[in-house]
Amino acid sequence: MRKTKIILISILSVLVILSPLVITVCIGFLSSPVYEESFVGVLDEKVERLDSIEEEKIVVIGGSSVAFGIDSALIEKYTEMPVVNFGLYASLGTKLMLDLSQKSINRGDIVIIAPEMDAQTLSLYFNADATLKAFDGNFGLISRLKPDDFFKIMASSWDFTTEKLKYEAPPKSNDVYSADSFNEFLDIDYERKHNVMNAYYDENLDIFLDKSIVSEEFIDYLNDYISYCRRRGAEVYFSWCPMNSLAVTNETEESVRQFQKYMEKEIDARFISNIEDYILEPEYFYDTNFHLNDAGMKLHSANLCRDILLELERPTLVDVEVEKPELPFFDVRYFDYDENEIYFTYKKMDGGAYMITGLSELGKEKNSLTVPYGYASYQVTAIAEGAFLGTGLEELIIPENTNLKLLMNGCFKGASKLSRLVIYHENQEDILPPYDFIGVASDFTVYVPEGSSYEIGYYWSERNLKFERIEK
Repeated sequence: MRKTKIILISILSVLVILSPLVITVCIGFLSSPVYEESFVGVLDEKVERLDSIEEEKIVVIGGSSVAFGIDSALIEKYTEMPVVNFGLYASLGTKLMLDLSQKSINRGDIVIIAPEMDAQTLSLYFNADATLKAFDGNFGLISRLKPDDFFKIMASSWDFTTEKLKYEAPPKSNDVYSADSFNEFLDIDYERKHNVMNAYYDENLDIFLDKSIVSEEFIDYLNDYISYCRRRGAEVYFSWCPMNSLAVTNETEESVRQFQKYMEKEIDARFISNIEDYILEPEYFYDTNFHLNDAGMKLHSANLCRDILLELERPTLVDVEVEKPELPFFDVRYFDYDENEIYFTYKKMDGGAYMITGLSELGKEKNSLTVPYGYASYQVTAIAEGAFLGTGLEELIIPENTNLKLLMNGCFKGASKLSRLVIYHENQEDILPPYDFIGVASDFTVYVPEGSSYEIGYYWSERNLKFERIEK
């Protein structure tokens, strides 16, 4: 009797401890969705499209390079098979897209695996926070997760709910990174005329085509997925994502070819594409080294379509006219004097603009500094790695309508007192953040304008930052 009472008391104690968590999770799952209009909010629609097509289909799996790079209507026209664009966001991870697709792969389907060539997407990376935002409004998708990922989702539910409840109205982005940017095929259908990157490529994300970027666990997982699809009567092929040639850091073409040979040896799927055909000129890219503009999307889709038809022994003339856009000229002149320029040191970059490299002696005396618009008659467009190393800077302000385009990886390295990054510029897509904020103060917070989309935007939202709102 006494033992039974102890057990009951223990169970009740655990329930009391867990009840706030359970209640919070229920609120997060049952309350009205707030992320449906965001970029990741389209995930459930992609799953629904995949589930709804009962006939033999082509499924292209990857990250945002698939979302930005596939013209489903064009591929359907030539292959006479419905196409499912099953790529969305690298921060969700390739593994999640594989897991979500499994249930709907059927006999006669063609599955094309085309992840970004990056260490994150070629691993078993799983982002519970991004996944919860993508599932918001359709949490039934959790049933498709593997057990390990299910427990990660539960562990992140508290933070997800507390963040979700901050919003009085669903946040929405007005740029390409919005649910409104997708067409009925769930391809990106947002006008992207030309390359908009500062140096025509993302300097924070080099592409190094070497076996070191591919985890062995990912290869094993992918091969298990391929075996599963074949048991269901489908065939799986491997193709390549589009890659900006300016970002590919391999010293020789031979090393690129050796990388393809390595991948062909390790992955059980048949490779239908030549990697060199998918390393494209910068004119075809938009805002990252993997995101294509309108012309690039047509070129890439035509290349993939030809590869599919050749593999099916149906060689067909894919008659698509693609006019290569011109690289835009960026006028980086700035003739006004900016009183903040005296607090920094600079390096002139190719093209004439300046990069902040450190603080001047006057700057080292300041706790709060504002990024200048220009220096010596040219715009200030970047902050270099280690620019604030060992300084006492506590607050950095990025003004409205800034000319700043790029925060280099490691730019906040060693800035151990920096606790406030205040951004008055509204458009989050204009400023590329570093891939991590290691080195800042433990209470580091990013302050952004009311009505901006930093918290849900493509670039800033995946950095696991703490955001606060400020009035303009």
